[in-house]
Amino acid sequence: MKKKILIFIGTLGLGGTEKQLLQLCKYLRFYFDIKICCLLEGGVLIPKFKKLGIKVNVPGTRFNF
Repeated sequence: MKKKILIFIGTLGLGGTEKQLLQLCKYLRFYFDIKICCLLEGGVLIPKFKKLGIKVNVPGTRFNF
């Protein structure tokens, strides 16, 4: 069973932090169950995270842990 990681971030726009998180998650997903919680709003990178199999929660939606 993989250990779980919950990452909190403001948005998943095209900023540097968001791109670095995407690159990091590409490798960590093999070792951890990763979930991302956006605090302010979604962003254009959400489909890329979902394509990797990473669950993303945005404000106003429910998140199953």
